[in-house]
Amino acid sequence: MRVLFVVKEFLPKPTPPGICIMNVQKALLEKGVQSDVLMVGEDEGLYRSSEMGEIYSIKSEISFETGKEGIFGYLKTRIPMIFTWPVPSMKRVQDYRRVITKLNESKQYDAIIGTMFPPDVCVACSVFDHFFYYELDSLINNPMYKEGFKRHFTGRLSRLEKKLFDHAELIIHLNHNKYFYAKEKYRIYADKFVYTDIPNLTIKKDAHNGIAEYGKVLSNITEDTIVMVYSGLLSKDYRSPYRLIQMLKAISKNLDLKCLFFSRGNCEDELRKAEEETGGAIQRMGYVSQNELEHYVDRADFLLDIGNRLSGDDYSVPSKVICYMATGKPIIHMNGTNDSAIDYLDKYGLSIHVSDELSIDTAQQLVMQFIKKNKKRRIPFSEVAEKFPQNTPEHTADIIINQIKKRSNQ
Repeated sequence: MRVLFVVKEFLPKPTPPGICIMNVQKALLEKGVQSDVLMVGEDEGLYRSSEMGEIYSIKSEISFETGKEGIFGYLKTRIPMIFTWPVPSMKRVQDYRRVITKLNESKQYDAIIGTMFPPDVCVACSVFDHFFYYELDSLINNPMYKEGFKRHFTGRLSRLEKKLFDHAELIIHLNHNKYFYAKEKYRIYADKFVYTDIPNLTIKKDAHNGIAEYGKVLSNITEDTIVMVYSGLLSKDYRSPYRLIQMLKAISKNLDLKCLFFSRGNCEDELRKAEEETGGAIQRMGYVSQNELEHYVDRADFLLDIGNRLSGDDYSVPSKVICYMATGKPIIHMNGTNDSAIDYLDKYGLSIHVSDELSIDTAQQLVMQFIKKNKKRRIPFSEVAEKFPQNTPEHTADIIINQIKKRSNQ
């Protein structure tokens, strides 16, 4: 067996979907299945080979920033989106299809697995036989599409989703969308639907034995310093760091903290301000490679999380929550709304979730008690995996393999 995963960002700095795919690839290899990846990169062609398979790239011609081409280059990429949204570029769709066709002719893939998000990935894959729709982010039930002008174009989303579902051989949903896709209009796809969970529960190997390799960032810490790490997207609309920052500022007056934010989004100015106000107790680290991030997570005493502020039927879980639990480390979580992460963290056990109803003063007192009690505590990986079997990559790998075997036996 050999399968192809199609993604947008994979290497050198994978986004959450890319990290999920890496984990499933490793599980597939352990079961004797090789897998290739097609991503967007700086150049077109073979990017890298490994025992798991080969990584290919198409060249990205899309930029939504006002760079050297100025406002005219910006408008050149933005104006066509009026007609193609939510697909950002039909040219990218065509580039994906051209390369997939070439690869499939030589490798005869048993499955071409398009990962949702962004939509152009699955649109590109939908014309091929054995198209598996892997919904790591829902097209419809997605807070990103409820912001600004996008909320007025839900009809386009529904029509596109129907086309993709019609063409898919298998539709892999995540558990937090099960209620949403139980609606009457989706019953015609019931035979195609399977459910799994975020495949990020993988055992973490110690990345460092000391602090010397971390450079200036952690060079001045002591044994009493409490290192905390946040990783992931920040959004003023649905994942704001405001309360977390206020609480950490209050705690830093009583404890020696080093809080590192590995983030991107529209809240970076808030982090810069907090870094200045705390003298570096809160520090903005930007968006880094997965390997670099894992080094800091390995060194962290506590991991920081912010719950999504969602509405309606959206109960999506940030994938980093599963990555956090895999470390066995204590987690400090700021509650959101429709916050399914709380269910995971309660089951996990070694966590505290801070309600919006608490004052900053009360919140910081509770969290300080949690810190003092749990700085050295860890949960063995085997215990975490036993509690969350569907979050292991092996579970998703089995779904893919079983569908291919089912088709072969028909």
